[in-house]
Amino acid sequence: MATERTLDVILADLAKPFDPALVEFKPGAVSKSEARALALAYVDSREYMRRLDEADPTWSDIYEVLDGATVVCRLTVAGITRTDLGRKDEADENSLTAAAAQAFKRACTKFGLGRYLYALPQVWAEFDPQRKRFTPAAFDMLRASLVQPARSGNPPKGNGHHPEPLRGGGSAPLSEKPQEPPRNGRPQASVDAKPAIVRSGKWGAAVRELAQRCPYYATDKGQPHYVRMTAIAGAKGFTAVTDTNLPAVLAALEQHAAQALVAA
Repeated sequence: MATERTLDVILADLAKPFDPALVEFKPGAVSKSEARALALAYVDSREYMRRLDEADPTWSDIYEVLDGATVVCRLTVAGITRTDLGRKDEADENSLTAAAAQAFKRACTKFGLGRYLYALPQVWAEFDPQRKRFTPAAFDMLRASLVQPARSGNPPKGNGHHPEPLRGGGSAPLSEKPQEPPRNGRPQASVDAKPAIVRSGKWGAAVRELAQRCPYYATDKGQPHYVRMTAIAGAKGFTAVTDTNLPAVLAALEQHAAQALVAA
């Protein structure tokens, strides 16, 4: 029983969502106008390794190349080995490394690590075709929409993308209640509503200023705590943040921060 309990703890730790600050986005399909692109979410392989180190320092991985194009990863965690494949991009002669990373992440999902990224729905966001990346406002919106999903034993039902740079999972607001962690001894926000969906192009700049004025809304790294802001906005009755109601949302957030500081 001790072994089973230890494995359960390890799997539970691996299944926890990544900090939204660690999630990156790359464009998938691009619209005909090139003004919007499908946002594919992914997390760097090093963060997967860091999570494995924390959950089970004895983990190991072995790789094998088949037919010069397919990489097999055999990942062992808590004495259990699970296997998956990564495929080299035929157009790139130097992509075996990327294929190995793909195989590694796919094997990780069989232990629950990064699996939730599969379930993130598709989101199209504003795209800069000249720089081949999302606009700053779009990136802020995408980052703000990442809400920690509840763990579930059910198979993921997302867009089928894999959580790695080559084929990453999509990103969009989820309906589950976010887990609002206590920060610097401050009380947790009581959230009984869905987080607000951000539909304002002014949101990114506005919340960066808010985080500077109100440390309550800043992460330990000094970045805006998007999850906390959207969660509290939802709890205040805002189902969505738009350019029209943005001033009211910011005022409500500032009021909540002031009350939280008084209660701390």
